[in-house]
Amino acid sequence: MANNLNPNSKKIESVLIVYRQGTTKARKVAIELVSWLKAKGRQIYGTQDQNWPENVNIAVTSNLDTIDLVVVLGGDGTYLDAVRLL
Repeated sequence: MANNLNPNSKKIESVLIVYRQGTTKARKVAIELVSWLKAKGRQIYGTQDQNWPENVNIAVTSNLDTIDLVVVLGGDGTYLDAVRLL
């Protein structure tokens, strides 16, 4: 079976991760996700108000159009934070 069900879909190259501030578990999962995605050759973005390792780019207005996927680790408030950024 093919890995890609839609042959016209764009390959995911860059990912924005937004995690719930002040939550140790959410940050831990975010850092694990960064490592996994980096190992897959993906470009990772985070928000400037979150504590990221050096290998994570900061999402700013000028580079938002390069982001292919947004992963939100948190609840409604975290989702709304991500939407406001976009």
